[in-house]
Amino acid sequence: MTRLHPHDSELMARIIDKLNQDLRYPLSLGMLTTEFALSATRLKKLFKILHDQTFYQYYTQLRMEAAADMLIKREKTIDEIAFFTGFTSISTFCRRFRQYYGVKPIQYRNNHTPPKAVGLAGE
Repeated sequence: MTRLHPHDSELMARIIDKLNQDLRYPLSLGMLTTEFALSATRLKKLFKILHDQTFYQYYTQLRMEAAADMLIKREKTIDEIAFFTGFTSISTFCRRFRQYYGVKPIQYRNNHTPPKAVGLAGE
């Protein structure tokens, strides 16, 4: 495994934080290279070293895991989840979700039980 220079590790931590900040506004590789003054080639290489994935694979995973979590919690509609994970089209969201998980978002929601509230008896 290739070790990262401390500067690269700090830079990647800042980039990952940026990706997690608000999924409603999708970020592209180009936007990140501009903001962090980094070449696309270097950023792609850092993602591959750190996450063993391409930038696109990592960002897709991040968005799909966030969507899956929201589906299980059942606090938002599928339309809202599509918006909150950066999709402007519900059909695109549903197609991408199905490609990633192998089931439609509604099927995923119906197949998973929401987490139970943790509390003391008698409250």
